[in-house]
Amino acid sequence: MILGKYFIYCIIFLQISCCIGKSQDTTIVEINVEIKDWLNSKELKIIKRFDDCLKSYSKDGYTFGANWSESQLNICNYPDIEIYATYVQTNGFVDCKPMVLSVQKIDSFYVLKTAFFNKNKGLKSIYNIIILEEKGEFKFYNYFYFFKDKFLQKQIGKIKYYFNASHKLDTLEANKMSEFNKELSQLFRTSEIFFSYYIHNNSAELCRNLGFDYNVTMFDSFQKAAFADVNNNTINAGIDKEYHPHELVHLYTNALYGSTIHRFFDEGMATFLGGSLGHSLDYQLTTLKKYLKTNQVDFFNILDAHLIIDEDVNIKYAVSGLICKVMFEKEGVVGLEKLFREGNTTQDFYNALEKHLNLKRNDLELFVNKQIQKY
Repeated sequence: MILGKYFIYCIIFLQISCCIGKSQDTTIVEINVEIKDWLNSKELKIIKRFDDCLKSYSKDGYTFGANWSESQLNICNYPDIEIYATYVQTNGFVDCKPMVLSVQKIDSFYVLKTAFFNKNKGLKSIYNIIILEEKGEFKFYNYFYFFKDKFLQKQIGKIKYYFNASHKLDTLEANKMSEFNKELSQLFRTSEIFFSYYIHNNSAELCRNLGFDYNVTMFDSFQKAAFADVNNNTINAGIDKEYHPHELVHLYTNALYGSTIHRFFDEGMATFLGGSLGHSLDYQLTTLKKYLKTNQVDFFNILDAHLIIDEDVNIKYAVSGLICKVMFEKEGVVGLEKLFREGNTTQDFYNALEKHLNLKRNDLELFVNKQIQKY
């Protein structure tokens, strides 16, 4: 499983005001005070349509937002997923106010630029969508897919690569990725997945191509961001490389166990088979072993661990990869499938460990310390 993901505008230091929202109405969108007197009737209508879109979302599950072009569904599933994800993450925008920064007409289309501000936490993201006027109505388009034709294309096996004209496709690495695709299909006893693979130079370029002017992923120290868009069988790699096995594993695990696999096991399987941030699982476990000689980790709350050690080793990924490896050595893929089908809640996760590995939550630290002695 984003992307991504995930430019500090001077506007975030300006006074935030609202020209269309009143305390007694249900308007969600605010308008940047600096542009409110410059907006024409069409631009105001676009903002109103955007507000209608945000109000159309439901907390009961994904709903295709109002005023989005249905033609988008011919080329991508969930074209407004970035906005809907923000809606879910921020309690229906209650904890994150959307502010339209600008509506700019470029040639035959408009670009709507929106900032999302977290309560007391500053800027969450700045995101762009494309608007076309069709038969007197304004329709929204996903920024990334609207401009996808700017990429060159080349088919390697079941993979369709997309890359910039300045990038020279490394066919050796692409064929290596194609072979890994075959190996995964054999491992999981299923047909090869046909997928798209977009190559971006780094995390910042990846996020810009997705339509972001700002999100935190753009400025991480690694600049190796990549994510599997499981809704569209797509990998977006911000590492300027043709080979990214970790994300391909996610396409398989979500296709086969997406409704029941816990995220911890999902990342563990991807790390076990495909490494993480360019490092194999063995490398990560060796690094973890050295770290634990002089440091403590809260294994009881491993699901909440967000610790990076030795610059680019994620402790959670290393531990989850270790668990998947132990289960694979014990019972093969059949054993892993038992873990993956237990459910995706926290209780399901701990139940799976106890049921299939006889591993209780309190014993996880002892288990990890014993296993990593092999590395």
